[in-house]
Amino acid sequence: MKEIWKDIPGFEGKYQASNLGKIKSLKRVKLFNNKIPNRFRSVNERLLKYWTDKDGYYQCRLYKNKKSFTFAIHSLIWITFSGIEYDKKKCNIDHIDNIKSNNSFVNLQILTSGQNIGKGYQFKGKKLPIGITLKNNRFVARFQLNKKSNYIGSFITLSIAEEEYKKFMVKL
Repeated sequence: MKEIWKDIPGFEGKYQASNLGKIKSLKRVKLFNNKIPNRFRSVNERLLKYWTDKDGYYQCRLYKNKKSFTFAIHSLIWITFSGIEYDKKKCNIDHIDNIKSNNSFVNLQILTSGQNIGKGYQFKGKKLPIGITLKNNRFVARFQLNKKSNYIGSFITLSIAEEEYKKFMVKL
């Protein structure tokens, strides 16, 4: 998938979001020091650093008029690429594959709070197939041979992990 960058609404010319789930600041000229007038410096374009909140969602901080604003990355991606504002009290932006680190636009959807809660219970209660475990929001495929666990790989989605597990088992 080709990466597409768009200005984040409300931060045009300062920050952009990617359809693959990245946020960057744009190149700009900034006042060098508040105490010395007419001294400026150039700030290069760069990807922003993220951190996770207590629930495991990536967050970043954007600045405007010397004020900082903290946003969940997935909400910035949704607003930038869908163009749809949403009521945070009534709706949630959901990760379709349930992996909080996968903030690509194609992996996001908007759900009512009730739908989102129901989806969470459905996913948590789902029994994973033999040979697949969930670790750090990724699906890990393993097989056992002679009482020894052998690693096949770590995958973003359950369906890919199942496919790789099946392919590997056919080879044995």
